[in-house]
Amino acid sequence: MRKIYSLIMLAFILEFYSCGKNTVDNVNPPPPPPPPTNEPFIVYTAGYVFDGTISTATYWRNDTPVVLVPRAGTTDNSYAYSIAVSGEDVYVAGSNAGVAVYWKNGVQTPLPGGVLATSIAVSGGDVYIAGYELDAVNNVNVAVYWKNGSPVFLGDGINSSEANSIAISGSDVFLAGTVGRAAVYWKNGEVTPLTDGSDYTVASSIAVSGSDVYVAGSLNSSALYWKNGSPVPLTDGSTFSVASSIAINGNDIYVSGGVGLDSAVYWKNGSIVSLNNRAKHSSATSIALSGSDVYMGGMESDNDFNFVATVWKNGISSPVGTEDSLGYSYVFDIFVPARSN
Repeated sequence: MRKIYSLIMLAFILEFYSCGKNTVDNVNPPPPPPPPTNEPFIVYTAGYVFDGTISTATYWRNDTPVVLVPRAGTTDNSYAYSIAVSGEDVYVAGSNAGVAVYWKNGVQTPLPGGVLATSIAVSGGDVYIAGYELDAVNNVNVAVYWKNGSPVFLGDGINSSEANSIAISGSDVFLAGTVGRAAVYWKNGEVTPLTDGSDYTVASSIAVSGSDVYVAGSLNSSALYWKNGSPVPLTDGSTFSVASSIAINGNDIYVSGGVGLDSAVYWKNGSIVSLNNRAKHSSATSIALSGSDVYMGGMESDNDFNFVATVWKNGISSPVGTEDSLGYSYVFDIFVPARSN
């Protein structure tokens, strides 16, 4: 996904080549400084910064970066793929040196056996993280989630599987992902196929509203979402498109993604909304709602593909990262805390 999929696939490839290293030095950066008292409404984003040599897991509090892995002396790539905030605690899931990890307030914890941690949610003091392990015997990925660090396996170790997104509703745990070529979701470990595997599909994001389960993704490079297993196309399929993230507000369904190779958009109830700067290349990887405001995370770039971590609020972009001739930054996930009245 740089062009939505290409950048994420690049990160995944880097992780694959480094996954033979099965230890992570638990070296932690100092905690972030306290926010200024006049800080505006807070938006959290997670991603990475590339300095021309190393990709470094980073999250931003508004536009203030918090580096999660010290750059000094490291030769390994790290990425922050998902972020959640509970009270004053900031949780980030990702990878460091080919090992699935999460950070709580900057303190890193490896996840047993994990290769990649893709999504994080916090509920009632419990920390849930989706991702996958590598079955070294059969050389396939195995979908898994961790609850407070303990793994719950979803895959069978025979068919390759991955868990890409997690959501908690009451005592129920929902995940979206893939088994082989088929898009699926799991509820409390029980799998529901969304496709039959005859076509290439991706289930990238899951959201639950009441008794309804929504999963966003793509089928044959066309954006769609499923509601309770029934597909809802977002385009006519004539142009490459992808749905990266889904959020629900009452009866309104919001989906972030892209149409064409370099144009970030979102859909509200199936109607497309293009983002403000069509002169730039862009991709939208995540969406979050707060009241009537729509927030999205991703990147914008110039014609030389110098790209910058970006947040859109109601379609208007603001950079949170920086770029120069040697490096760039990128947002994978966005979290907007509930507003206090």
